[in-house]
Amino acid sequence: RYQAGESVLVCCNTVGRAQTMYDLLAQFIPKWQANDDDGDLCLLHSRFHLKDRTAKENWLFRRVGVGQHHGAHRPATVIVATQVVEVSLNVDFDTLYTDPAPLEALLQRFGRVNRGRGRDANLRPVHVCRAPVGETESKPYDHRLVARALEVLPAGVIDEQGVSDLLKLIYTGELRDEWLRDYRKGERDFLHVLEMMEPFESADLEREQKFYKTFDGEQVLPATCADDYEAAFRKSGRLAASEYLVSVSSGQYWRLRTLKQLRLYDEEGGNWLWIADLPYDAEYGLRFEVQTGEDDA
Repeated sequence: RYQAGESVLVCCNTVGRAQTMYDLLAQFIPKWQANDDDGDLCLLHSRFHLKDRTAKENWLFRRVGVGQHHGAHRPATVIVATQVVEVSLNVDFDTLYTDPAPLEALLQRFGRVNRGRGRDANLRPVHVCRAPVGETESKPYDHRLVARALEVLPAGVIDEQGVSDLLKLIYTGELRDEWLRDYRKGERDFLHVLEMMEPFESADLEREQKFYKTFDGEQVLPATCADDYEAAFRKSGRLAASEYLVSVSSGQYWRLRTLKQLRLYDEEGGNWLWIADLPYDAEYGLRFEVQTGEDDA
């Protein structure tokens, strides 16, 4: 597909799988670098800080953004991504290759293809791999939802009006009851956090941790970005400096705490931010599965 001049989205469920796939494709496709717009291959996932992620998204939008080329020839492009590509990016690829995932996630990924082409355009194909599937292999998803999605996913065109019927086939019985319990708990937890907030008052460490816990995530500062963070903080304040923070899941956060790979950053006497002593660069992002043997989305 790439050699034919097409734009290709490769979607993996975890950062580790995406980084591995990126390395494999880089043997055949020139990589894009922040200071070089000539490359055609890029990696995008949740473990880049905002500044690097924005640079990658801007490059991607210039190449495959909806309405960017108005029928002109588009450059061949391959993006390897996790589910961060499922929302917010108004892009249109020629085709998709994706790990198996729950139906809701697959539908979002499908939405990055055949986007903004008009009703008369020929539909382009999406490809869903049927492996790996299993309790371990399906992480971070529930493997039951992944397996059920593969069972009900039809071959051929998916009618948007039929999506609700497909979801009803998946969320029945025990799976439906579990989903409702998780939804209601999340609603209660978030409303509790909102009640704790005070207008124009900065949250203390405890409230901040509870806020991020509702999203199953924490923010850490890669050690290699500490100087940039401090310079931005002194020049423009915390909001500007936050561009150098990287989101990790709560599970990863506590594993790193246990392995003593996080240390407090003393921000003018307020110990609220954790520094991650892990490799980070603009090409691969934060790499801690190398250190912990674990991976997330």
